[in-house]
Amino acid sequence: MKRILFVLILGFVFLKVQATQVIFSGHIKNAPSDEVRVSLLLNELTQERSVFVCRLNAENKFSISIDVPKNQITHLIYNETVYELFVDLTLPEIKFEVDANDWEKSILFQGKGGANNQFFSTFRYYYAPQIKEIESYNLGFLSTFYEKEQANLAKAYAIHDYFKKLEENYNRQTRYLDNSPRISRAMRDFARNEISWIYETNKLGYFLFNKDFIEPSKLRDYWLRYRLMQTVDISDEKSLQFLSYQNLLSAFIHYLHLESLQGKEQGLDLDFYRFIERNLSGRPRFFMQGKLMLNAYQNGYPDLAQRKFKAYLKYNPYPEYTRTLEYIFGNNLDHVKKETVPDFKFQHIDGSTKHLSDYRGKVVFVSLWASWCSPCIKSFRETAQSRQELGRMGVVFLNVNIDEQEHLWHQSISRLNTNGEHVFALNMTDFQKKMGFTTIPFYALIDKYGRLNYLTTEDINTSKDDFLALLKQ
Repeated sequence: MKRILFVLILGFVFLKVQATQVIFSGHIKNAPSDEVRVSLLLNELTQERSVFVCRLNAENKFSISIDVPKNQITHLIYNETVYELFVDLTLPEIKFEVDANDWEKSILFQGKGGANNQFFSTFRYYYAPQIKEIESYNLGFLSTFYEKEQANLAKAYAIHDYFKKLEENYNRQTRYLDNSPRISRAMRDFARNEISWIYETNKLGYFLFNKDFIEPSKLRDYWLRYRLMQTVDISDEKSLQFLSYQNLLSAFIHYLHLESLQGKEQGLDLDFYRFIERNLSGRPRFFMQGKLMLNAYQNGYPDLAQRKFKAYLKYNPYPEYTRTLEYIFGNNLDHVKKETVPDFKFQHIDGSTKHLSDYRGKVVFVSLWASWCSPCIKSFRETAQSRQELGRMGVVFLNVNIDEQEHLWHQSISRLNTNGEHVFALNMTDFQKKMGFTTIPFYALIDKYGRLNYLTTEDINTSKDDFLALLKQ
């Protein structure tokens, strides 16, 4: 039985955690090879795996003891067969016999934990058949994976028929689970969760694959009508090692993007980082933010990873994620070349015109805002004291209005009781294109050399040290 594995095998970042010794043993009849490998998950963020190799003896039997840190799915690899095994640390033995000519029908599990993997094997055979093709939905440095057949159903079926079919499959799977009394609690909890994770991921898939035909304004109604995400705990921090749960989190964030940004394909400024911050909590939040930065870095955008990494270092309470990213990124991404901020032209409140480049030699904090942007006005008010204090030290606060009409800017100036130079943007095309911002307020911290820098947090009130460091350059 071959299964496609969504894994990234990397050779670093071993995490030291308390583990339980699990014995893997088996008898492989008609064995064409004597090498058996067991693949164990080491790092849930990178999906790094460690492979243990053992040999069949003269009777075609093997046995190996491995330290396993948590309940998980391990992979038994033999020739071209990759077989999934569920490890329950309360039953630390997996024993089986199988005919190499027909893994699917001949495998028989034995011992105290045998019922778990016999159920797991049968359940996967009937309800998760061999995956032949995968279709992924890729946006914002995240990917959600679907079976090709499931993606085609989402594209071809009317919404009512599609959801009816999903519900029938979900009910059939849960009935099978409920009629399997011999499995352990850990196996039952995982199986029930995975059924729900895949069910909800497939629900969300309908909207992802049909986004061009669905009015964004209707998505909230669909959320309620089809009870999206009602069968899962989106903050299930104990399940992050399972790929089907990770896949659900990606699907959830992708759906929120359709709803929040009116379906526009944007996100190079890591808008998804904010979606995660606002809609996930606990370990899943920091896991997904770490995954997002890791994907941006590995896809050739290290500067985007850098934008968020300083804040992540300060606020992430899970040191294993920080260690992983620091190892991959290097020393706080200091090796990444700083980007020169594109120049742009603006009109000053006194009617004169200037360019951003006129401020070389000064530390500049650019704030893009508009008269209709309530969060922009609120931010000005909340940071007024810090702006005044830093302004006296030499920081230039350039408050750039991007209203379509100049008179709206003049009318709204009186509402701003804050430090800084008030200017009206005359040409922001190149700046917007290269900086990749899609929403306002948008902020850019620029050093004396015209290069983009990053605050530890987007809150000026708690990031004064970042300004002071640039002033000392």
